[in-house]
Amino acid sequence: MAPGIALLVLSAGVNAQEHFVLQGRLAADSNGTVRLTYYKGRRLVTDSAKVTAGRFSFAGTLEAPCEATLVRNPAQGRISYEQYIQQDAQEFYLAPGDNILESSAGVKKATISNNGAQADYLALKLLRAGFDEKMEAARVAGQQAFEAKNDSALQRIKAVIKTCEQEKEKAEDEFIQQHPDSDVAFDMLQVRCTVRPVNTTADAALYAVFSKRIQQSVKGKALGALLQQAQLLSAGHTAPDFTLLDTTGQPVTLSSLRGKYVLLCFWHAQSMGTSAYAEAIKLLHKQHQRQDLLILSVGYVSDWEMWTGMLQRQQLPGIHVVDLNGVDMKGNQSETAKAYGLTIGSFPQCFLLDKNGTILARHPAFNNQLAANILKLIP
Repeated sequence: MAPGIALLVLSAGVNAQEHFVLQGRLAADSNGTVRLTYYKGRRLVTDSAKVTAGRFSFAGTLEAPCEATLVRNPAQGRISYEQYIQQDAQEFYLAPGDNILESSAGVKKATISNNGAQADYLALKLLRAGFDEKMEAARVAGQQAFEAKNDSALQRIKAVIKTCEQEKEKAEDEFIQQHPDSDVAFDMLQVRCTVRPVNTTADAALYAVFSKRIQQSVKGKALGALLQQAQLLSAGHTAPDFTLLDTTGQPVTLSSLRGKYVLLCFWHAQSMGTSAYAEAIKLLHKQHQRQDLLILSVGYVSDWEMWTGMLQRQQLPGIHVVDLNGVDMKGNQSETAKAYGLTIGSFPQCFLLDKNGTILARHPAFNNQLAANILKLIP
């Protein structure tokens, strides 16, 4: 299980703890140890057990069914990627109650059964496999086209990847429709709403599909609250006010900029989309000549010098303020980040505000059409 993704899964309050048991039945000549890892909320749990004559067991508590990893005779210390893929391990869905693992050929090829969560997990994994293989092949071809400086081929490949991503998401949406009481399906939607900006229409419609059991769970209520917050950040609502420091150490308050249109942008030093954001903002600055349009960029970094250094290197236009440690990999959020629903996976994003601080648009794409799209929205 990828730690970054697991950390992004929302949690709120204290969930009821449910007991689980994992019983392993390997070949009789199997011995050694097995290591089990899973997340309980935002806390990583690691446990180990001895394998004797092929038998082992774990017991503990869960807040909800969750993705887990079991490794037989794990290597100590850091391992290479080759060692990682060769280890006898399996990712699976651990569920409250009884979990039974059976195999005569090690953990990797084991069959795991429980209350249905594992069956849903395997079904979703199978559904995604074809799309993932197609996109990986396209990415390899794209890298070759890039190295050959074949721009026309590269653009065709990008279109193939985009289409495949759209088809994959549509298939995942259908999976949700078919599994309204599935924790696996719900967790997929929850991660989707955390690693990219919430789609207030589509995501809310999918949330409504889920059973009362899931919606009333702690994670269900947390996602419901996130969707409600996203609705308050849609067009027609007033942008939440905040005050942050600029590069000279002086406070800048968002509401003080009223009287001008404001493109409010949030970016994070660790976001893969920051480079595309920077290029789009610089192009926007060159293309628009309006004196009544300001760019306010809010940087999320851990260090003041890092922030000012990045601004100097990239020569970004506009007004710059910083929210130091406002969002981190541990899930911590500042008041500004909470107000705008920012998580480590939701950067970069921006809002176009009118002269009264009302949101005109959210999430205009960071591309060479940014200026044209924005200027269409302001008279």
